Amino acid sequence: QKRARHVLSEDQRVLAMREAIMGNDTEPIGRLLAEGHASCRDLFENSSAELDMLVEIATELPGCVGAKMTGGGWGGSTVNIVLASQMQQFVEQLAYLYNQRSGRVASVYQSRAGAGAFGFSKATANVAG
Repeated sequence: QKRARHVLSEDQRVLAMREAIMGNDTEPIGRLLAEGHASCRDLFENSSAELDMLVEIATELPGCVGAKMTGGGWGGSTVNIVLASQMQQFVEQLAYLYNQRSGRVASVYQSRAGAGAFGFSKATANVAG
């Protein structure tokens, strides 16, 4: 029942995220990512202590709009939406702080958002993840 609740609420977050991106307002983007991560962690139970730590660290850093685990979980990856102007500092700080807190090395990859399957890319000029 918890997993079904996660899937249904995540579907709604995806639709809301599209609207938030089209609105070019970072507050709902960050909130939706935080809600999605909490749902993955608490309802779907596919996060891990390491992923939770990465999300926590990321959201403390300047320029981070939001973060959540992605993929299959259970030791996977996080996606972090970061203002392009602060990307380099974010990458360096995320890797450093994760290593300091966990004793592990994180691989951090930079990319820019593209138009995607539905062709909307309004936010690509000022947000990178």
